[in-house]
Amino acid sequence: MIFIHSGFRTSSTYVWSRFRANDCALAYCEIFNEQLGTMSLESISKSSPDSWASKHPDGSPYFLEYLPLLRPEGGVVGFDASFSYERFVPPGGPSSEISASEAAYVRGLIEHAKGRGKIPVLTATRSLGRVAGLKAEAPGLHVLLYRDLFQQWCSYTEQAVVGNRYFLDTITTIARLNSHDSIIKKLSALFPIEVPSERDLNTFYLFVFTHIYLYGHAASAADVILDINHVAEQASYRRDMEDLFASHGLRADLSDTKASIAFSLIDLKSMAEFREMIMIIGNIAVDAVPSGVGRQFASRVISDLLKESERHEFYVKAIRSVLIRSIEARNAAPAKAGTIRRELGAPQSVQQGALHTSDAAAADPGTTLPAPLPDEKWEEAWASVAKRPPGRAVGPDEMRAHSARVIPIQVLSDLTDIDFIILHKGREPELAHVLAQIGPEGWHMIYANEVFLVIGRHAYEPELVDPVFVPPKYHPFLRPASASALEPPPRRRWSFGWRR
Repeated sequence: MIFIHSGFRTSSTYVWSRFRANDCALAYCEIFNEQLGTMSLESISKSSPDSWASKHPDGSPYFLEYLPLLRPEGGVVGFDASFSYERFVPPGGPSSEISASEAAYVRGLIEHAKGRGKIPVLTATRSLGRVAGLKAEAPGLHVLLYRDLFQQWCSYTEQAVVGNRYFLDTITTIARLNSHDSIIKKLSALFPIEVPSERDLNTFYLFVFTHIYLYGHAASAADVILDINHVAEQASYRRDMEDLFASHGLRADLSDTKASIAFSLIDLKSMAEFREMIMIIGNIAVDAVPSGVGRQFASRVISDLLKESERHEFYVKAIRSVLIRSIEARNAAPAKAGTIRRELGAPQSVQQGALHTSDAAAADPGTTLPAPLPDEKWEEAWASVAKRPPGRAVGPDEMRAHSARVIPIQVLSDLTDIDFIILHKGREPELAHVLAQIGPEGWHMIYANEVFLVIGRHAYEPELVDPVFVPPKYHPFLRPASASALEPPPRRRWSFGWRR
């Protein structure tokens, strides 16, 4: 048995795909992924490398290996939703034992593979805080997959910029649900975060120091560290790793590994101050690691981080402001377009494709104004509300320009006459005062995609909401879909929410 432990965005899917290509292996993708709790035949087929901006190698859907393990009602046998984040770090800390239910689930995966005459390969991007406990319950070769921490952060940033904020959200989700660990609790207090942001220094610091701490513990328990940067850059190191896996019965061809880096939007105004912060707090995290091997590796993580961040700053610092302005302009464009449309004023008729509004549209809240929405994701989110008349919604200005059924966020005082909340994931702070007024006892998730969450009152039936699009903190709003729910509008599904 080979068990590969990693963080997100560390080339874990690439490594998993190399083992999957070996007919002697049964390679499980992300055994603690929250999707597994509600997995169905439909959702398995829609989660694949080409269904989102993954940068993963081409291949068939990620979770096909779980097909024989699906329960009739959905979900993988033995999996519990708490495995993903609530048990990210065991109650006794990273060096302590895992729960009996986790152990039984992992053993079940292993036995299923062996029963098919295959060598089990387990991969997990949510196991850094429990490698010791997993190793105790599942003996075999336990591998810690490592990528330079600054490069990992840059990948988080790139995903956030293209609209996938899942990885940023995991930083606070892990911290919030694992505050029983004293180090994580102290780091959360030291670097408070209201909303994770790719430009927020506290978000970056919490990411860095939590990973230094977890990497140190993981290295203490792992049998070997697989440095993906070294695999890409050093042929002799790559061959040694391939030979190691071959000695455990499986050959994995890593010859096409490529090193890459995206970009960071964090403004490190003073590299001296940054270095001092990393060294002081980082060494505190290192000191909390139980073994010399783990402390040595955690110290190396710090060294690699500093070198890569300094190199990045040397090349990128001068153009960062240009990149940020470009991103801001792109994000602001739809709102500006909506403002211009509203400033056009009174209803008018215009021929051959020009904008117009009608008296009927102004009088009938269910009539769609002709102002187009920015893209198909906006259209899909609005369609989930539009086909459920006559309820009114609170949402972005662009949707107000599209339909009089939408109430602008700025003028909303309470939710008395509101039936739907259309939440743009990238603009969550705008709706903070609205979200504070609702709870799962009266509201549930109507629809979700890569960009939007649509939450409605219980009077309205939900669609088949794929939890991959729903950040963990909104999971309480998920409800079983009614058999009479309307089908979602045709669309290309992107299951970006859970990737590495």
